[in-house]
Amino acid sequence: MDDTAVRLWSRLPDDIVAGLGNEFPLCVLRLLVRLDRRTRALTIEQTESRLAKLKELWCAQNCGAICCQLMLLDWMLGAGSWQYRRISIVHIEPRGLKALGNALDALAFPQAKELRILYCEVTDIGLRSLLPPLIKGALPLLEEFHIKGNYASDAFLVAFSDAVTGGAMGSLRRLNLSCNFIGNAGVKAFASACSCGAFPRLELLNLVRNDQLGDPGASDFATTLEDSRSLPLLRELLVSNPLPAHPRLNAACRARGIDLHDGKIRPAGGNQGGAPSGRLIRWSYFSALLSLLPRF
Repeated sequence: MDDTAVRLWSRLPDDIVAGLGNEFPLCVLRLLVRLDRRTRALTIEQTESRLAKLKELWCAQNCGAICCQLMLLDWMLGAGSWQYRRISIVHIEPRGLKALGNALDALAFPQAKELRILYCEVTDIGLRSLLPPLIKGALPLLEEFHIKGNYASDAFLVAFSDAVTGGAMGSLRRLNLSCNFIGNAGVKAFASACSCGAFPRLELLNLVRNDQLGDPGASDFATTLEDSRSLPLLRELLVSNPLPAHPRLNAACRARGIDLHDGKIRPAGGNQGGAPSGRLIRWSYFSALLSLLPRF
């Protein structure tokens, strides 16, 4: 442990130190302190708060209220340069959801670039409870947000869209909203936010298997894409059949070179959105390779 970590450890109250010593892997404490040193100047009180919220999260995990995996790809360990961090939730209950929200609110993960809540059956209200800390900048470097396989509805996407209109989460590159209950009203609000400049760096949007999404939502999104100033970096849009054949949406994607498809593996030359054919890199395969690396 470096000198900064030792100094902070020595100044923490005994009850927090005792609790952390029982609940935390040492590498998490070391990582947190080094990230603090690299990203911002925090007072000892702020550091104590963040450690306490992480302890709450760890306790929730120990009792089964949440299964949270933190992945670090440390390409430059010797230099202390932390390049990538992923928060992956594979099971969560109300207590775990509250602990996660509190940890985010305490800025416990300042360098996390990816947040995944996959097939956890989190309710629409539960997902919306995570929005306030995210909008306030709890994950300032967030590039990927995946909530596949939950109960997000129009209400969530409307709240999310309203919140990001002011420029929050502007670093987001990949947004996975697949396998939820989002319909036309939610996509209309999302399209409106994008027309106002939200998500300037978004490259991929996944709306597959939102069965309530139909022609009205596709038309609203096509209107947004017809303005080249909206979502200027978007390169891939996934929607379930028959929406890839929607005339206006298909035409808008072709005009901008956006790969419009339903997420299934396609033969060479089978692209529908005008992007170079014969090329499909499935992100899930890449994630599977990452899962083989050590976790803590």
